[in-house]
Amino acid sequence: MTIEKLPSGSYRLKKMYKGKRYSLTVQNKPTKRVAEDLMNEHITATGAMAKKNMTFKDAVDAYCTLKSNILSPSTIVGYKKSLRQLSEDFRQTLINDIEQLTIQKEINDLSAKLAPKTVRNANGLIAAVLKTYRNGLHYDINLPQSIASKSHIPTETEIKQILNAVKGTDYYVPFALGTMGMRRSEICALTIEDLSDDNMLTINKAKVQNEDKKWVIKPYPKTEDSQRTIYLPPELADLIRSQGYIFTAHPERLLDHLHSTQKQLGIKSFRFHDLRHYFATMAHAMGIPDKYIQLQGGWKTDHIMKKVYRHSLDDEYEKTQKQYVDRLFKK
Repeated sequence: MTIEKLPSGSYRLKKMYKGKRYSLTVQNKPTKRVAEDLMNEHITATGAMAKKNMTFKDAVDAYCTLKSNILSPSTIVGYKKSLRQLSEDFRQTLINDIEQLTIQKEINDLSAKLAPKTVRNANGLIAAVLKTYRNGLHYDINLPQSIASKSHIPTETEIKQILNAVKGTDYYVPFALGTMGMRRSEICALTIEDLSDDNMLTINKAKVQNEDKKWVIKPYPKTEDSQRTIYLPPELADLIRSQGYIFTAHPERLLDHLHSTQKQLGIKSFRFHDLRHYFATMAHAMGIPDKYIQLQGGWKTDHIMKKVYRHSLDDEYEKTQKQYVDRLFKK
């Protein structure tokens, strides 16, 4: 039994059993005992597949059970949602009968009625399940082109207006932490014990919804790279200590209150997650190196992070285009 770390940050477990090599990839490094349990379940499941040949739906259920202690509850919820969006024919196809043409036809049919991102999520589920239960199947399919979504990234003036408006309420601390690059799931999982005497805030867990739509604390954040510490300004750290908590209300109240505050101030609506985008954009504009922005925001790669502040650059590009055209052609 071996455990090796991959360049992606995930871990590959390998084990020889009855002359056959089995491998399994997990997101976080397991203990030796957990690794053995996971591999034994994987070997049992793989053996069962050879005898029973489950349908794709059965394989998804087995896959989610197999990795129930590894995958985030929100990831499992997403997989179950993607499963429901697949056609009944594909869900009932025997796993050993699935080939490249089967997958391509399903993706093509989904693309006619669903958004590209939704189709890509469905393909991600198919790929994960087939990698586990049809490890020898190699295929290459065409996916719909992604459509870049462009949300409103708040300005520094808008952020200050919002923070001033919620000062003295339970929403000031979570809103302020959002502008420092933290996700809602991370903020809602924080406790006073996560704040050190030297004003360092440790992020090592997340509050997410499970399949039963109950909010649970996941003992690790979104990715391994999301485990980090963030320095808080003394005023914010002292406020947290004085009130004795970070945020204890229902997570969905954050977005509700943000929208009501925006409406009250006459500010263009944006999501709570866009506070995190504001952090990336502002930090980049201040000249902070990308590697430090990535560390503080807990991004696994800089790809998504850079997409965020490119939106802001696109806005500036549009302004410069208009300035040029107006100067050249306006009478």
